[in-house]
This record gives sequence, C-alpha cells and structure tokens, in this order.
Amino acid sequence: MAVRDLLWGCPLCRAPGSIRPDRKRERCRQCGAEFRRSAGARVTAERDGVRVERAAGEWLDLLGPAKAPAPDANGIILGPEQVSVKLTRRQDPLEWAGQLIGWIEVYTRPRMGILSMRDDGLHFQPNRGDGVYWGPADLTGLQPASSSLQLGLHGHMAAVKFLEGSVRLWTRALSDLLLRHYRAQGRAVLELQPCVRTCLMRSAS
Repeated sequence: MAVRDLLWGCPLCRAPGSIRPDRKRERCRQCGAEFRRSAGARVTAERDGVRVERAAGEWLDLLGPAKAPAPDANGIILGPEQVSVKLTRRQDPLEWAGQLIGWIEVYTRPRMGILSMRDDGLHFQPNRGDGVYWGPADLTGLQPASSSLQLGLHGHMAAVKFLEGSVRLWTRALSDLLLRHYRAQGRAVLELQPCVRTCLMRSAS
C-alpha cells in the first residue's frame, strides 16, 4: 500500500489529497514533505531537513478522520484524477473438490481516463470514447481495496484504480455524498460496505 492510500492528506500541513508519487518516494505538493515506508508498519516523513518516523497508526491518529473538501464553484469535490476503470463482464464459479465455494469476477480490460467527483456524482471521461456518469442512486456498494475502489452498480461492478490519488480520501468523499443523497430522501444509511443499506429516518417528536 502506498503512503497516499494510507494517509488521506499530509499529516504535517493537513492538505487533503496532497501526497503524490515522486520517483521512489512520495511528496506533499503543498508543503514539500517527503514520505516513504520504513521497516514494518512505519512511515518516515522528512521536511526542511527534519526526519520523523512513526508507526502508521500514529500518523493516522495525528491526521485524524478523513475529511472531504467542500464543492468548489463548479460543484467539483475531488479531481480531476487519473484512474483506470474495469467493469465486470461475468462471474465464474470457484470450485474445490467438486464443490462450489464461491464466484470470481471477470473484468474487462482497464480503460484509462479522468475521474471527477461532483456534488451530483461521479464523472468518468476515458481517454477514448464517451464519458460515463454514475449518480448516487446508481451506486449499490462501496468497498476500498489497497489502491482501488470497488463500486457496486446495478447488475455489475466497477474497479477504479487511482494512479496518484488517495483511495482513502475518495472513499470518504463518496461516503459523504451517499449519506447526503439518502438523507435528502429521509433515509438513514445503515452500511455502505459491501452493499448500501438504508432505512427510513425517524421523525423527531
């Protein structure tokens, strides 16, 4: 797992989504701090000649819970971000000793492109072909995995791999978007992973 997938922002300057690849290390575009993984579950940060090494959990505690940016004047919450997107084609049976024990998703070839999250949903513009829009009502599940985000859709799934961005930040922002969407319908979200489940909100009396 890359440092930027563990940390949704820079723990030194608190800029969201600012840790990006920089040769063999990762660097905060805001304050210039360099990050790299150390032995075990530890991360080293270096800025202005000062080097600090902490356990991954300590960096997370210092940074705090992920917070998605507010929409800008154009309604953009995150992005544009370089991604690759694969869609499920089918499910093949997984058998052992002649017994069915599960199913394996078979995906299409990845399509490279740009992903943006707006206040109305996700907009994917592939390098070739027409753009794709997924609104909150199109998403039936949300599950992060390492540097990718698996999106449940009606009848199939999409695996979105972030080439430079933080999957933790995108997961938080998309979760907030879904919470707002269902709250506006008078519904409370019980869970998002692996399936979105809601219930009617109780009115205050």
